[in-house]
Amino acid sequence: MDESARILEHDLALCEKATPGPWRARQIVGVAGPMQMPAANGWELLGMTEDGMPLADWFERKEDAVFTVEARVALPYWLGEVKRLREENARLIEALADKDAREQAKKALEVCADG
Repeated sequence: MDESARILEHDLALCEKATPGPWRARQIVGVAGPMQMPAANGWELLGMTEDGMPLADWFERKEDAVFTVEARVALPYWLGEVKRLREENARLIEALADKDAREQAKKALEVCADG
């Protein structure tokens, strides 16, 4: 999906469908990963699904594992902030439009009163 065409509601729905967490990353050394890989060094992402099933994935780089763990919390937070700010912006625009309409009506009444 083109980043400029991302849809907030779509991304929020993805977050809601994902395993809720908490997730954590731990280092693994010389053991097989969840896909029964040969002995490898890397990082494992660990979590638990809502029905109690383990969630695991394997990363070669610590930074990738930590990013995934942190993104699980950060993405829904920031998407919620975007949604809140969009709603606040819409309310402020409406309030400004109402104020402008009242000021225009007041000026029109003054012109009519002055004859």
